Amino acid sequence: MARVKRGVAAHAKHKKVLNLTKGHRATNHSLFRRAHESMLHALSYAYVHRRDRITISVGCGLPESTREHARQVCHTVSSCTA
Repeated sequence: MARVKRGVAAHAKHKKVLNLTKGHRATNHSLFRRAHESMLHALSYAYVHRRDRITISVGCGLPESTREHARQVCHTVSSCTA
């Protein structure tokens, strides 16, 4: 059986992770091991906060007036951060 050399694939994987962690502090954007941990945490936070944003925009079964207020607040917050 032929020998499998994985240098190209590993380099591409490391490069992808390091590109995803641009802007992270300290070694979290430059060392692969730290960057990978940082990326995993960031992606899990992103997933949770997308769920939170959906919950806020729907209004979680609140009365119509409160739901409209929640939409306005969500829209205001998203436009301020953009």
